[in-house]
Amino acid sequence: MSYRNGQRLPLEGGGALRLSVNPRARRLSIRIDARAGEAVAVAPSERRLGEVVAFARTKAGWIAERLAARIDTQPFEPGAVVTWLGRPVRLEASGGAGAARLIDTPEGPVLRSGGEGEAFSRRIENWFRRAARDFLVERTDVHLKTLGQKPVKVSIVDTRSRWGSCSPHNRSIRYSWRV
Repeated sequence: MSYRNGQRLPLEGGGALRLSVNPRARRLSIRIDARAGEAVAVAPSERRLGEVVAFARTKAGWIAERLAARIDTQPFEPGAVVTWLGRPVRLEASGGAGAARLIDTPEGPVLRSGGEGEAFSRRIENWFRRAARDFLVERTDVHLKTLGQKPVKVSIVDTRSRWGSCSPHNRSIRYSWRV
């Protein structure tokens, strides 16, 4: 059977296997794409896709385990409890169009925001991005001073597979807001 780059195959036990060709790959590999909820089989060339499919079939148990263990990312919804700096924070809708704000209540911290549906979720995510930026810039500065280094440019991004990265040549650090 011939396979092609980008093709999706059903997996035993549910899920899908996406075939991917990466000319820079030096070997066959399998990874889990948590956002897409599928396994990705990578081969260095299209003619080796048959090999990577056979390899993936031998690893069907491992793939099923990893797909089952992944955390489903769902949009932020009122009533949900999320973790911020190791503390549980309850999300609460306030009605109207107000931006999200963190409030300490006797029952614990509450992140209150206006908006409904996607607007609510977007406002909560924006709050987390701003809070992550403030926190990570402060922590980065502490470590730069400790190491006797000059300031760097800090960016907050939404990467798919990394918590962050750095580029020494242009003195920049990129963090995922999800850290």
